[in-house]
Amino acid sequence: MLEEIDNLFKESNASISKIEVKVIKGASVSRQEFPTASFVSTGFCIVLLHTNSGLIGIGEPSPYGGDVDSTINAVDEVSQKLKGESLYKAWTYRVVDKKLFNVGYGGLAKQAVIAAISQCCIDILGKQLNIPVYKIFNPESDGVIPAYASGGMIYDDQSLDLYAKEALEYKNKGFNVWKFRPSTPKGLNHFQRNKMPPPIDMQAIQQTIKDVSKACGKEFEILLDVGCRCRDVREAIELCEFSSDYNVGFIEEPLPRNIELYSELISKTNIKIATGETFFSSEQFELWVINNAIDIFQPDVNLVGVREMIKIFSIAKKYDKEIVFHNWANAISNIANVSLASALPGQCKYVESSIVYNPFRRGLIKNPAILINENFRLPNSFGFGSI
Repeated sequence: MLEEIDNLFKESNASISKIEVKVIKGASVSRQEFPTASFVSTGFCIVLLHTNSGLIGIGEPSPYGGDVDSTINAVDEVSQKLKGESLYKAWTYRVVDKKLFNVGYGGLAKQAVIAAISQCCIDILGKQLNIPVYKIFNPESDGVIPAYASGGMIYDDQSLDLYAKEALEYKNKGFNVWKFRPSTPKGLNHFQRNKMPPPIDMQAIQQTIKDVSKACGKEFEILLDVGCRCRDVREAIELCEFSSDYNVGFIEEPLPRNIELYSELISKTNIKIATGETFFSSEQFELWVINNAIDIFQPDVNLVGVREMIKIFSIAKKYDKEIVFHNWANAISNIANVSLASALPGQCKYVESSIVYNPFRRGLIKNPAILINENFRLPNSFGFGSI
């Protein structure tokens, strides 16, 4: 796939006239009962890549790569490198610093901007070819892929009953899979939780799994995103052993993002362990898989970019690993992830669909990827469509 797409870019006569950053102002969340993603209220950035032909590509850097100011600075820096260059040069542009492999969220603004530029490039290519982006990846794709409901966010002082209530609600809407997180203290944003993860309440998590399984039935699949909050491997093993008695599809990031910790955990449990949302390169996924530190790949196009994502597909196939896209951000990131996932029948069985409050999941582009029952359906707009 990659060679064919690279050749399409080489054949393009487009060059870059300007790279623009647009700041999206946050929405009020003061009336929301449950936690929301921090960028919904603080705001985030999108990137517009202008070409000499007049076509404009759209991309969305990870809002967790860095804050708005660091993202703006990163766009300015990368723009100086790419202005006047060919579309192919922008498509293949990379800066791989292995010192950043274990940085995680908050220190990856430049990597996120490079990822957004790759989205811009594939968007422009689709517009040049007069086809949707997903057809570039797989001409046979119908643009439909199952989604799982990703929510389960409550504060520490809220009732555990809310978890099972939400899971049952989404089962009744047609979903077969639902993901939850351990309750969180009020007043902590994503960067703060990432830097100093609060401890988990093991009994509360176990009770939630029991309650959801009872309410929704044994066939209903439960996913758990721990957010790196287990104190040590021993606590993570306890969680995995309990979960193995229920239909828990995978446990996401139970431990701090340390390759040795994950390798030890995977050697001692049968539950599938997922990670990778903070990775920005194919090299990181390969490093983790050869060290038996990852079962399920969770890349996000808003941090790894499109071209790297295609390389990750090949690594996952080589090592017989499943891909489940991390897909938590806004409309442009969403349509990019879903477009890539729809090209992978059999390798990606479902895509994350955030069910928490976020008005930007659909509002940024005219024809976003939409949910019909439990399936994402992609529009037939050229490229990713227009904003």
